[in-house]
Amino acid sequence: MAHLSDHDAWAIAAGEGSPSLREHAAVCALCHARVEEASGVRRLARAARPPEPSAGTRAAALDGFERAMAVETRRHHWWLDRWPMIFPSLGLAAAAGAAAAVLFAGPAPQGLEVAALAPAAAPVARAEPAATATRPAAVTEPESPTAPQSPVAPAHRPPAVRPRRAAPAAVVAALPAPLPLPEPVAAPVAAPPEPGRVEVEVVEPRYERLEPARVALAEGNPAEAVSAAMSVLAVAGGGEALAAWHLVRQAALGSPTEDVAAAVDAAARAHPDHREALLYLACESSVLGRRATEAVGRCRSFVEEYPQALRARDASYVAGTLAREAMQDCAGAVEDYRKALLFTGALGSLNDDALFWRAHCLAELGRVDDARTDLQQYVARYPGRRTDARVRDLQARMRH
Repeated sequence: MAHLSDHDAWAIAAGEGSPSLREHAAVCALCHARVEEASGVRRLARAARPPEPSAGTRAAALDGFERAMAVETRRHHWWLDRWPMIFPSLGLAAAAGAAAAVLFAGPAPQGLEVAALAPAAAPVARAEPAATATRPAAVTEPESPTAPQSPVAPAHRPPAVRPRRAAPAAVVAALPAPLPLPEPVAAPVAAPPEPGRVEVEVVEPRYERLEPARVALAEGNPAEAVSAAMSVLAVAGGGEALAAWHLVRQAALGSPTEDVAAAVDAAARAHPDHREALLYLACESSVLGRRATEAVGRCRSFVEEYPQALRARDASYVAGTLAREAMQDCAGAVEDYRKALLFTGALGSLNDDALFWRAHCLAELGRVDDARTDLQQYVARYPGRRTDARVRDLQARMRH
């Protein structure tokens, strides 16, 4: 039976679960431990007490409750503020009854103020005192006794809102002071780039252990820079190793002298893990230094030691070209071109030139049949080159 899930463990800890699950938990140590863990969590949850709210929390809750009660009161007693609009007939009836009582009640006794139901702007006459009065006080009648006046509705008063209670002083004192606003900083205005030009800045990390190699290269000592960078490359890894190899190539190809080539050879003997790359670098340095004999020897040595390397075809093609052009060694060039074609394959990037120049060297050596075979393969593979001047010249030489 599989182990209990979290749900089953919690169910057994809560006193639930099937008998089969309980039996399994009793005999399985892992499941029993999970059930015990769930039971302990439940006990801790029951024993834990909710935290007491702070004074600020209670004050905020009381303030929110009072505002909610005020809004609820206004919602349930909305008719108190709108009674003139709801009961207009009651107001008109009361006004008409008051006007009728004034008109038909007879003259008012002297010494009493009689006010008729009139607009607010109508004047009201007062009776003079009895000691100085020579005639009865005249009562000013309303201008339109037959037209009842509309009662003036009381102005709408918004419901009273209780003032908001201030937070306790202890809560206000505990609040942190507001952070000061940062001063505005003017954004730098960059000059617009030139149309069609993209500037990319590459920031490379500077490894301290490569500083001696950089100094030697800057002071014009490329051989010393090669040795210093190779000592770091032997123990470094990752980005530092790539930076060290970049310095080695920069020193070997930037100053392709014999001393630098000798330093690369010494590094190849001292660091067998990087021997293949260093031997090919020595071949490249000799070619750039225009030392044809040395370059042919270094490139052929690389091909003999690493015939299956991806750069073997390039080294063979370069060796054959230098042997044919600089050393007039067509016999050696034929063998170099053969290796270039062998390593490159039928559809390699160098097999067209290697095939043509091998046919050229074979014709120079008097092996016309072999040269014609290579040239026929070359033209069959590249029909568009039948009209090339060099192809026509080679065909003419083989006919004679």
